[in-house]
Amino acid sequence: MKNTERMYRGSSKNCQKTFEDLKDGRERIEKICRELLKNEIIVALGCTEPGTIAYAAACAKEILGAIPNHMEIYVSGNILKNVKSVVIPNTQNLKGIAEAAFCGIVGGNPKRKLEVLNTLTMADVEMVRKLVAEENMYDVHLSRVQEPLYVRVELIRGEHTSLVEIQKNHLNITKVQKDGKDITRQYQYRECVGEVNGSEYKLKLKDIYNFAYETEIGDLENLMKLQITHNGRIAEEGMKNDYGAKVGKNYLKLHEKEKTAVLAAYAAAGSDARMGGSILPVVANSGSGNQGITIAVPIAIYAQKENKSNEMLYRALIFANLVSIYIKRGIGKLSAYCGAVNAGCAAVCGIAYLDQQPLSVIEDIITNTLATISGMLCDGAKPSCAAKIAMSIETGLLSYEMAKNQCRFISGEGIVGKNADKTIESVGIIGKDGMKEMDSKILEIMMGN
Repeated sequence: MKNTERMYRGSSKNCQKTFEDLKDGRERIEKICRELLKNEIIVALGCTEPGTIAYAAACAKEILGAIPNHMEIYVSGNILKNVKSVVIPNTQNLKGIAEAAFCGIVGGNPKRKLEVLNTLTMADVEMVRKLVAEENMYDVHLSRVQEPLYVRVELIRGEHTSLVEIQKNHLNITKVQKDGKDITRQYQYRECVGEVNGSEYKLKLKDIYNFAYETEIGDLENLMKLQITHNGRIAEEGMKNDYGAKVGKNYLKLHEKEKTAVLAAYAAAGSDARMGGSILPVVANSGSGNQGITIAVPIAIYAQKENKSNEMLYRALIFANLVSIYIKRGIGKLSAYCGAVNAGCAAVCGIAYLDQQPLSVIEDIITNTLATISGMLCDGAKPSCAAKIAMSIETGLLSYEMAKNQCRFISGEGIVGKNADKTIESVGIIGKDGMKEMDSKILEIMMGN
């Protein structure tokens, strides 16, 4: 790390490794971390699950070349629960799977990816309302696939058809057909986002920590600036106006005498606005705009209050984004495990980084936070996400205070492992495998409602 604040980092060299081995290892970590940041930190308008449906539908309509006479749409349970209760931006309160798809068909621009609906007009919205109301215009199916993130849109007009399928990542198009013929390879807007061939699972927390200190941030600076600007703007929007249940405003009122209250309050306000249909874009993390807000907003506010340099702020954001990705990738993009937990934890790790805390303190923040709040369920995107964000950041701050005072939960207590990496590994198993049945029950309840 050059020309910036740097804390003491304890490190031990393995004398059996050659200089070339060490260099190769650093280069591998550098490559993986940069690919993760590039693939997982992206601009999105509104909730990313309706955005994915709109994107798939906009692509399918582009292939078909016209408004369809009929649409068949297949979604996984996790897509369904994240679309059911959230407002689609630029629509004056429209919600729903078919609604999101028709928004993409009528007014979406597939070249804008997860900002696909930023071109939507009120005339488009009125047409969407008419299409949704037409009899036999569409059918929505719950697809019994193993993949939690799955969308397939099939459009029909006369003798012509188109099909677009997305899996695993919000922009990862895996199949494209026109009139029954596979054109996946030729389709120019196909994206493969967020895949690093499994190498990211070889990362450890210390690798991310070292990368954040040592990497040249020049080409990452604009990405961090974008995240600060967009996510800060929507947080201000949530505080200035009334969205959802106004969690951010209520949290700040409840904790108005606490100097750290703004950290959780403004992050929650950003979610208030986003879940309430704000037309402002955000910079997402791991396919989630809420997680991107949760990470960036508290760190940016704290850095400003503590007069930290821009370089320290960018490095803290790099570190926190990667910590959240690291925790989340074992769980998966969508599950019954609330992603606010990993994002809130990561945000406070970024704050500790700004405070020049050693890696041992950051490890204890992660251990304490995951031991406390893991298991908070995800029951879809909606206004209450803002409250879960506030609670996650608050838990992270408590965990930080404990860590500074050498207080941590120890190995063998519940899910706590011998170190933070092992605890993260356990959380991944719980979120991906252990909570599958919970996910099914949540979906049953939501569909019943």
